[in-house]
Amino acid sequence: MTVILKWMGLLLLVFTGFAAGMEYSKRVYSRLLFWNQLSQLLAYLEQEIFYRATPISQLFRDCQSSGLYTQLITAHGKGFGDVLLPEWLGREHSSGFQSFFQFLGANTSEQFCQEVEYLMMVCKKEQEQAERRHQATCRLYPKLGLCLGGLVAILLF
Repeated sequence: MTVILKWMGLLLLVFTGFAAGMEYSKRVYSRLLFWNQLSQLLAYLEQEIFYRATPISQLFRDCQSSGLYTQLITAHGKGFGDVLLPEWLGREHSSGFQSFFQFLGANTSEQFCQEVEYLMMVCKKEQEQAERRHQATCRLYPKLGLCLGGLVAILLF
């Protein structure tokens, strides 16, 4: 009976290590999704504001109802000033994006296009980094978690 319990404990530790590695990979993937959604939102805003002159309030309602930007826009938000930026974003990026969304519609179309172009460049750079990080963590972290779980199991038994 104790041998069966030891094996079950061993398997539980190994599985826990694997699950921890998968969870970390999922966090990295959520960052990649964030950058994808943000760049899509910026491209959509540029298209609608610069080329179609859609009112900002209508754009916000359209973005809210579409469900495409769930990581950025909540159902109870009142405007683009309420865009959700994650804590991990860092002060340098979050202040730039926050000020862009807060003052959306207050600038001339030329200033707006310059800001969007710069923010799209930032998104693309961060998106590429997140993609590389995601590919590496998908390969590495589940295996690393599995090995660490096995190592803990060996040390304990």
